Amino acid sequence: MLFIGIAAALILSLFVFDRQAVIEALFYQVEEMGPWVFIVFYTFATLLFVPVVLLAMGAGLLFGVPWGIVYGLTGALTSAATSFLIGRSFARDWVAQKIHQSSRFEAATASVARDGWKIVLLIRLSTIFPCALMNYAFGMTPIPLKEYILASFFGMLPIMSIYVYIGSIVGDIAKIGSVRISKTPMEWAFYALLLLSTIAITIYATRIARTTFAKTTVKKGAGE
Repeated sequence: MLFIGIAAALILSLFVFDRQAVIEALFYQVEEMGPWVFIVFYTFATLLFVPVVLLAMGAGLLFGVPWGIVYGLTGALTSAATSFLIGRSFARDWVAQKIHQSSRFEAATASVARDGWKIVLLIRLSTIFPCALMNYAFGMTPIPLKEYILASFFGMLPIMSIYVYIGSIVGDIAKIGSVRISKTPMEWAFYALLLLSTIAITIYATRIARTTFAKTTVKKGAGE
């Protein structure tokens, strides 16, 4: 009943009230109830196309590093699996219509059908597709659920780490003056290195993804 109540409140509030204000209020409510409720909240919110960046940063704000990464990634994978199964079953026609409206999405799904988990990993590492809609689109491809989840895990981990880290910094700044924040220079250096390396990986993956899908689009247009 708690899950149903949270989902119903989220659906209603997102359409009636200011989305950002509602998300912020719900984050603080979720913090009081614990991480397992946050995971459920993350799952339902992503299904409803709430921006992933807000949810992941919320995980960092509420739980910090590393637990924010653990809880955020758990919610992201749960939502990814749920959307995948929905897209593969009763929402198949709706997802197909959305895919056909964009040559990029058509190229992405065609690439997944051809190269499987490698393309899923590449898409997760890049930033050229909206995560929520892409989750549904993956369900239209023949990739097995297990391969999809594993590729999503490794692909989501770097970008999730960035967002959670940024969220944790926001949380630390908010606590200045009321709580003593103690991080050693080595910890700050580690987090900075993690952030820079993840950004580099994301940029590189995005370039490869753009090139790959551009080639797929050209081949499809040529009838190959």
